[in-house]
Amino acid sequence: MNRAKLKKLFEQQPSPKACSNRKFNDGTATHTGSSEGTQVVKKVAVKRKLKDESKVKYDGSKEKTTTAESKRKKRKRGKENPSKSSASNEKIDGLSKTSKSSTQSSQGHLKDRLAGARFRYLNEMLYTSDSKEAMTLFKSDPSSYDVYHQGYRKQIEKWPVKPIDLAIKFVKSKPKHFVVADMGCGEAVLAASVPHKVYSFDMKALNERVTVADMANTPLQSGSVNMVVFCLSLMGTNITQFIQEAHRVLAAEGVLWISEVSSRFNRDMKTFSDGVESIGFKCTSCNTDMTHFATLTFKKTQSKAVTGKQKKSKVADISLAPCLYKKR
Repeated sequence: MNRAKLKKLFEQQPSPKACSNRKFNDGTATHTGSSEGTQVVKKVAVKRKLKDESKVKYDGSKEKTTTAESKRKKRKRGKENPSKSSASNEKIDGLSKTSKSSTQSSQGHLKDRLAGARFRYLNEMLYTSDSKEAMTLFKSDPSSYDVYHQGYRKQIEKWPVKPIDLAIKFVKSKPKHFVVADMGCGEAVLAASVPHKVYSFDMKALNERVTVADMANTPLQSGSVNMVVFCLSLMGTNITQFIQEAHRVLAAEGVLWISEVSSRFNRDMKTFSDGVESIGFKCTSCNTDMTHFATLTFKKTQSKAVTGKQKKSKVADISLAPCLYKKR
């Protein structure tokens, strides 16, 4: 072997330092040829261990991190797109308002039902008791009268024709010097609607135009009025006394005007008319053309009303069927 070949082989051999750092495997572990190499391997192992531990920690908190990030993203989207956020809030507010209104509506419906039940009770009581008993009730419980009239107002709103309008029209057709007595006037609508002098009587005063009085015994002087009006007010079991009082306060040839629910006459208008005439009146007109109401007009013919004490055989017991509202 010549020198050139020996030199080439010598250059290809690794240096002793390189040999000391070269790694080799004996089948069980990795070794290095020096203490410096061992330290390098340890450092690498420590780094790998720390890296593995950090991976475990990351995996354990991955779900929490994801949740937090998703919340941040949602807030960010809400800021970027406020219309969607406001729409969602409006929807929630709308549901809340709907729930409140539904509760209020149910409460209002319950109150209406209770008020309706009380109105029906009072209405039945007025038709099935005499005027003295009714006066006693309203004096002991004034609020019951207000409840009754609130229910009455709701009822007349449904009527195609209001009898009070017919009464106003009839009174306006008479001379203005006529003095009128409105028996069972309610809110004294007649007195507020005509130019005539009107005395308004009822069991409780709903306003300053009303005088509290029993229709069977008013404070009016005998023969002091030209017209007496009973507009849906012949309630009670002592109707005969109401007609006798009307006869007392009417002047000679005075006018008695009555409007009542048609069903109360039980299809026998003549019996009622004959009963009124037996007290000292003459029927001058009877209108039954309306579907719900009938109106009758009478003229005073005798100077004194016929009473039971004077001529028992001639005085009829005037009565009408009660007008009771069915429970709905």
